[in-house]
Amino acid sequence: MKFSTIAKFLTIAQFTLAGIFTLCLGIAMVQPEERYMGVGWLLCAFATVIFGAFFYFCGRESSQRIYQREVFVTISSSWLLLILIGTLPYLLFLPHLSFADAFFESTSGFTSTGVTLLSDLDHLPRSLLFFRAISQWIGGLGIVIFFVLFLPSAGPVPKLLFSNENMQKNENLFFNGLKSAMGHMLAIYGLLTLCCSFAFYWAGMDLFDAICHALTTISTGGFSTHSDGIAWFHCSSIEWVTIIFMLLGAMNFLCILAVLRLDWEKIKKNSECCGYFAFISLFAIAIFAALHTHGHAEGYCDCLRMGIFHAVSFLSTTGFVAFDSSLWIPNVTVLLIIAVFIGGCSASTAGGVKIIRILVAMKLIWANGERSFRPRIIRPIRIDGKICTEKNQEQMIHYLILFTFVCIFSLPLYALMEPSLSFEGTLSSYIACLSNGGIASGEFLEKGHFNHLHSYAKWFLSLVMLLGRLEMQALFAPLIPKFWRHFS
Repeated sequence: MKFSTIAKFLTIAQFTLAGIFTLCLGIAMVQPEERYMGVGWLLCAFATVIFGAFFYFCGRESSQRIYQREVFVTISSSWLLLILIGTLPYLLFLPHLSFADAFFESTSGFTSTGVTLLSDLDHLPRSLLFFRAISQWIGGLGIVIFFVLFLPSAGPVPKLLFSNENMQKNENLFFNGLKSAMGHMLAIYGLLTLCCSFAFYWAGMDLFDAICHALTTISTGGFSTHSDGIAWFHCSSIEWVTIIFMLLGAMNFLCILAVLRLDWEKIKKNSECCGYFAFISLFAIAIFAALHTHGHAEGYCDCLRMGIFHAVSFLSTTGFVAFDSSLWIPNVTVLLIIAVFIGGCSASTAGGVKIIRILVAMKLIWANGERSFRPRIIRPIRIDGKICTEKNQEQMIHYLILFTFVCIFSLPLYALMEPSLSFEGTLSSYIACLSNGGIASGEFLEKGHFNHLHSYAKWFLSLVMLLGRLEMQALFAPLIPKFWRHFS
């Protein structure tokens, strides 16, 4: 295990975070009532630079070669360190928060989950609200993107890093070079964020709210500058803008690139994109029917808007809610849990198990069903006209099994930690954290926060959020004893 090589990559993560703290310092200096926070933000930036310099010193003479074990340790340690340093603003500016609270809030931000412990967002300092928003923007894209872009070396290192942070493999990413593909993804991400900011501002938000909500909408994170979220604005134009950009944030960025190139054939042939819109349509119709049946909207247009809004919000794992929690009905709760579990597309900012895995699993079930009465038939699984290799099938099914295994064994543990929670609250909050969904029903929807949980439950859910963001493998592999054994 070459720790000097790992330290070199941790340097990039620390300097990225130092840049974020510097931006927050600038916002605090612009606000006269927040200038007293300047020292705190400067302290956060200084501490991060010190850490970055230490890691740079440790890794300055490391080789450019990196192996699979170093990749796993690099990914898990960079995320953990990013979250740990991210607790500093919460501890400095919100002294009533415990370390467990700060760690939970930081984890929710950087994993772009969106659940929160804070109950009065309207009175928080703007610089801290901006930090919450931009942490989701960084986390939604993934810190490994910055590793890939800023690495001076070529070769297999960038591909190893990216493919092990994101278990769903997309060979199209590697066709013209991963660094080029990552550059395109970052450019699309930035362009969408800029367009979303302008759209929110045009729809009626002030500039600060527009920027913060754009950062959390494109990252499908769901943090807001107001306790009531999007519902605080009571504006249908803002809701439609949110729908459009949540939908784009959870869409495969390669499909968005194809749209920009006017390559409509590629969109039509993309089964994941078609499945994504099919799921949104089904959930939107179901929510529309449930709301209309119970009379929770003034007319068909309101019901339709709410149905589309919440279908996109749930499936993209953003977690925004556009109506009063008192109007929540059991039918929609079931849809919430299912949609957050499914999630969005691969190569996007969405959480969940991803639609591509659901499609492959469905095709495998269908093929095995046919093979049960036609044992000699050989029918390969095809995705977008290409054969899905046995290795890719195995990786996708392995993740679904691992996801189910974690749910079966850790959900009861969480229920024992919080015996006072209802079944609905326990299940929805757990799935929200594991799928990075940001929205839970039951007690959590009524209160609007997770602050009533015990500290050990907060630590547990923080780990669950990180497991979901790193798709299990990067955290599980270092726990195997043979991982640390030297092999000749």
